[in-house]
Amino acid sequence: MGRRLGRGRWGPLRWLAALLGASVLTSGFPPTQAQPSSINITITWEPAEPFVGGDVTLTPGGKPGFGSCTWSRWHSGKKNYYIFVYLPPPTEQLHTGPEYSEREIPGPKCSLRITSLTLEDSGIYMVTKEGTDFDTEEGEARIKVHGTVSFYCFLAFRYGNPSA
Repeated sequence: MGRRLGRGRWGPLRWLAALLGASVLTSGFPPTQAQPSSINITITWEPAEPFVGGDVTLTPGGKPGFGSCTWSRWHSGKKNYYIFVYLPPPTEQLHTGPEYSEREIPGPKCSLRITSLTLEDSGIYMVTKEGTDFDTEEGEARIKVHGTVSFYCFLAFRYGNPSA
């Protein structure tokens, strides 16, 4: 008698397991090679406790000098959006992205300066430094902008806008 399809250990999922196995083998990643951690440098910021209306400068560690510097920001529930890609002199180019608001300024050592801070500037910032030898370094920092909410804003939020 012939064998019936859909029976046995894997049942009807046998074709799905074979397809998944084939896609993993052809995905371009060697199956035995572990993916390295992408975060390998630290980012420091000054001042340590940034406040609304002030400025903050984020400076990544790592090797001195870089060929390009990419800063991006993570929004919860959204993708990672880049702020800018900066190429230092002699080229000195700035390619802005969807998170760029003209308050972000590239600086020495691949630093990022954000001016006129708002509470919405709080979040996770990521940097990718590509060295002149094409070696890549990455880091991230969680920045919390401190500030107060005015009493009027509190009342408007709690009870609705009284002037409406």
